[in-house]
Amino acid sequence: MRPTSSPSKEPLAIAVYRSIKDAIVTCELPPGSVVVERELASRHGVSKTPVREALNRLREEGLVRTVPHKGTMISPITIQDVQDTYYLRLLLEPEAAVLASQRASETQVRGLRELHERMTAASPARVRSRQFRRNTEFHLAVAEASGNPKLTSAMYSLLTDVERFSNANHARGDLRPCVRWDTLVDAIAAGDADLARNVTIEGIRFSRLQLVEALMKEPDHTSHVSRGSHVSI
Repeated sequence: MRPTSSPSKEPLAIAVYRSIKDAIVTCELPPGSVVVERELASRHGVSKTPVREALNRLREEGLVRTVPHKGTMISPITIQDVQDTYYLRLLLEPEAAVLASQRASETQVRGLRELHERMTAASPARVRSRQFRRNTEFHLAVAEASGNPKLTSAMYSLLTDVERFSNANHARGDLRPCVRWDTLVDAIAAGDADLARNVTIEGIRFSRLQLVEALMKEPDHTSHVSRGSHVSI
C-alpha cells in the first residue's frame, strides 16, 4: 500500500491515499493524533495537493475529522464505534459464512485453509500488525466465497475498521486464546451452514467483548484506544 512500491501502476494521488490510509489502519498514525499536511507531503515526496485529496477521501470514510482550533486529526476509537461496527458484523458476516458454505469452490476452501495457517502463525510483537492484516484477508476471503460482491464490499469496510481497532488495542500485549476459525473453514468445506453461522457469531461476540472490556479500562474510554488486550478477531 506504499506509493513507492508501485509508482507506475497507479496515479500518485491514489498511491498517497492508500499509504496514508494504511498508516491510519496500522496505527502508525494513532487515533486522536493531529495530522500535519506539510509533514505528510514531505514524507511522501509530494506537494500538499495529493495529501489534501487523500485526507478529503479519508474524511468521507470517517478515518479523519476536522476539529476546531486543532485542524485535521485521526478519528478516535470509542466504545460506540466498536458497538456500531460489530452490530453490522453480526448482521452480515454470519450470512456471508452461510453463503460460503453453499457456494465456495474447492480452490477457495484451499485458499481459506492457507490463509488460516498464515493468520495463526506465531508473530513477534513488532510485526503483530501483519497478523491483523492476515486476519482481514481471511475474513474477506470468506466474504468473497459467498459469491455476493456487494456483501464483500460492505465487509471490506467493516473489516478495515476492525483491523484498526485491533492495532490500536495491541499496545498492552495481553494475548487471549484464538477462536475456532479452523472450525469455520471445516464447516464451509463440509457445507454445514448452521455450524458456519454459529462459529462466526461466537467469534464476533468474543472479539467485541474483548475490545469493549479493554476500552472500559482506559482512563478516558470516550477518547481513543491506546492500550488494551490483543483481540482474537
